[in-house]
Amino acid sequence: MRQENEIMIINTLATAIRSRGMTQAQFAERMGVDDPTVSRLCKQRSFTFARLQQICQALGTNEITEFIRVIEVK
Repeated sequence: MRQENEIMIINTLATAIRSRGMTQAQFAERMGVDDPTVSRLCKQRSFTFARLQQICQALGTNEITEFIRVIEVK
């Protein structure tokens, strides 16, 4: 039986937030959302393009690879 490849998304948003010296509350304020929303984002496995743009803007970067990695699992 052949197994299909899987893609795993690793969310390191919490690390990206901390590396900029921000708390989740400060990041939430920059995004214009509440703290529970940021907590959910830090655990999320998929994002809309609009949300990715919003996160990048709040982090002050254009590089989504700073907080999202996609790994192909064979």
